[in-house]
Amino acid sequence: VREMLAWAERGAHLAVTPDGPRGPRERAKDGVVYLAERSQRRLVPIAIAARSVWVMKSWDGFRVPRPFARVRVAYGAPMTWSEGDVGVARDHFEHELTVLTQETRRAAGEPS
Repeated sequence: VREMLAWAERGAHLAVTPDGPRGPRERAKDGVVYLAERSQRRLVPIAIAARSVWVMKSWDGFRVPRPFARVRVAYGAPMTWSEGDVGVARDHFEHELTVLTQETRRAAGEPS
């Protein structure tokens, strides 16, 4: 986190998977909100899907598009919030990301 904040201070954009390294999958952790607050950045939900994917047998069901698959990328509105309850901000972000992910998978024809 310290290194990411240092990068942000130098003007870099940050990208993280909000469910953390241990899951549960597709459940945002407080750290994503903490990082956004500390770096003074907005959270932008981003979803990626493809019709033809390999689904890994890992805790997160990581998906890898097959060669030549068309990949659909979608992003939601940047999110800001007043300083306060991290849990409320996290839950709101998680909801927006979940809806965007479901819509993107459905539009791409990706299997569930």
